[in-house]
Amino acid sequence: MVANRQFHKMKQPASLRRQAGIGWMGLTLIVLMAGSIGLFALRLVPIYIDYFHVLDVARTLSREQGIAQKSKNELKTLVATRFRQNNLYEMKPTVLKFTKSSAQRLVVHIDYEERVKLFANIDIVATFDKRIFQN
Repeated sequence: MVANRQFHKMKQPASLRRQAGIGWMGLTLIVLMAGSIGLFALRLVPIYIDYFHVLDVARTLSREQGIAQKSKNELKTLVATRFRQNNLYEMKPTVLKFTKSSAQRLVVHIDYEERVKLFANIDIVATFDKRIFQN
């Protein structure tokens, strides 16, 4: 039985017997890739969270009764209030533009871009452009 085990060890090539798992270079590559993806996600996720809050404000405003009859200043004040309620303190109310369609229905247009530094001189730029029509 002992001789049989030694026979199987002798049949394997020398390179296979020395391999034990992932090497230092492979581990370094995996850590670098995971770190890059993590950094990218940490920078990009807050931008999209803010966008979904802006989208929610635009949708609730488009569903509100009598919104089409409000003046531009009233709309701007209303948007600023809703942005503060959603913790969008750095977002300006001008990212939402209000127009009226031919049927006198309100159209809310989200139009802005957000720029975040990734590292060194590399930035991530996200551009948002969406129109929401009043029901």
